[in-house]
Amino acid sequence: MRSYSLYLSSTGVNKPLDKTNLAQLKWSINWKEIFGSRNIGECRVRVRFLSNSSTLLSWNNNVGSLRGSFQSNTSNSSNGLNIGFLRPSSDNTTATPLTSYLECDTDSSNGLSMVIPNSNSDFYITLLNSEEKLMLNVPEYQIWLYFDVDDENPTEDKTLFYPR
Repeated sequence: MRSYSLYLSSTGVNKPLDKTNLAQLKWSINWKEIFGSRNIGECRVRVRFLSNSSTLLSWNNNVGSLRGSFQSNTSNSSNGLNIGFLRPSSDNTTATPLTSYLECDTDSSNGLSMVIPNSNSDFYITLLNSEEKLMLNVPEYQIWLYFDVDDENPTEDKTLFYPR
């Protein structure tokens, strides 16, 4: 198995194209820089998402799902591939009471099946609450995406010939 990765941040070097709403950010991604010559087939995606701390996060408004604008042969979602469960967690490192951060961690899972992207395209990360609406009060965040691809070449003929 071969693994590829992509790091995105709402701040820093690889800023999104539009930061109007942090619950739905868009980046321009050249997928060939990530996957190289592998341009067909499927892979599994895992995620590690972590936001800045905030006193505005709550279980009422900020429990939901993290979606990516990936294609999938095994999922039928009009709001993107549901990569993982997103929830607020208490931040015990600050002196301010009721401070939380958003997190989603599927790093130790097998990941979700998706079609390998193969061109330059706009890529969206969408944070939806439990009512399938964009989350409110989303703080700045970082996201690590890990893509696991089986080593076999999907274009290679796997026909086996046995001597008689």
